[in-house]
Amino acid sequence: MRLLFMILTMLVSVSGAAQPTHWQTLAKGLDYTGIDTSTDGLGKLHAFRIDLNQYNVDLALAQDADPFTSTVKRLADQNEGIIAINGGFFSPERVPLGLRIQDGKIRHPLKTSTSWWGVFYVENHHAFIQPPKSFINKKGITFAVQAGPRLLVDGNIPNLKENFDERSALCITNNGKVIIAATDNAPISTLQLATLLKKSSTEGGLDCQNALNLDGGTSTQLYANVGGFYLSIPSFMPIADAIIVRAKNAKAILQSSARGSKASRTLSANKLAASINTNMNKKALVSGHQTKGSLAISKRAPSIILPQLKVLGSTPTPT
Repeated sequence: MRLLFMILTMLVSVSGAAQPTHWQTLAKGLDYTGIDTSTDGLGKLHAFRIDLNQYNVDLALAQDADPFTSTVKRLADQNEGIIAINGGFFSPERVPLGLRIQDGKIRHPLKTSTSWWGVFYVENHHAFIQPPKSFINKKGITFAVQAGPRLLVDGNIPNLKENFDERSALCITNNGKVIIAATDNAPISTLQLATLLKKSSTEGGLDCQNALNLDGGTSTQLYANVGGFYLSIPSFMPIADAIIVRAKNAKAILQSSARGSKASRTLSANKLAASINTNMNKKALVSGHQTKGSLAISKRAPSIILPQLKVLGSTPTPT
């Protein structure tokens, strides 16, 4: 089944002209899009576009809660995050590998021995990505995460591997906005991910100039709860850290999202039931992913993105 997803993904990449990317405004300075990555509609790349003038990006560490049971959703709930994604790599003991800066403080040191990694950081409300040896910590840097490989370097795609897996990434657009993205039932290579990130919105891409790959595979998790919009891509695998997005002016954001989601709330009960039934019927096509340790297989069901739903998709179950 995993091979089937790979073939479908490759067919999409060589098929006809892509549809332009449609962004849905969730609140002021916050947009969402979902890009199909397979011909059957099961696989998606979910992405959020964030204006750092309206939102703060920060780090939540599992060591401050429970390093062996923390998930992205749990860390988001504990830290008042409206959007959250898994962070960088970590050891079997759930210790983050590489630089982590939280609220301007270094929580884990820079790792300079892995040249193909990169450091994504926020300084004075602007995002940057640099190689580890070029990074200098200074006043004004409030957040940083180190991971890899770098997917885009000043608009260019470096040499990347063709291995397939679930992916998560951070990128910076041509106009300085931050994009948080993760695949959902869509094992793709880092090269394919970089290609999607680089493409313009008119070509069905995300207009990214620089991008960094995060810890993917079974660590891939994404969560959003903004007004009437809810999305959850779960995993049974605990993670060491999560990247959290918070609104600088929560009251204004909530008012904006309430206005923006008014039209989506008119979704009828019949359409809601049809959407759920369609997803249930497609479960048999979902691929399994081998995991580390004693847990054997995670079966990930497609996430449903609908207003006011609090339980979406299926929670992966180890078998």
